[in-house]
Amino acid sequence: MEKFTVKVQKKREPVRFKPIQVYEETNKIVESVIEVTNGTKAQTIHEMITFAYEHMEIIKEEEE
Repeated sequence: MEKFTVKVQKKREPVRFKPIQVYEETNKIVESVIEVTNGTKAQTIHEMITFAYEHMEIIKEEEE
């Protein structure tokens, strides 16, 4: 008789999702990356936003 085997994993925090809206063109970009990487949409968007945030420079406009 075959057994159903399950590996015990470390406890992890539950993953929580929040809906966001993106432009149609942005969605096309994400979908094109997913086609190549076979990743998930949530993980791909997370990685792209995290990279952009870590490399972002915010420039305040000078007041006149």
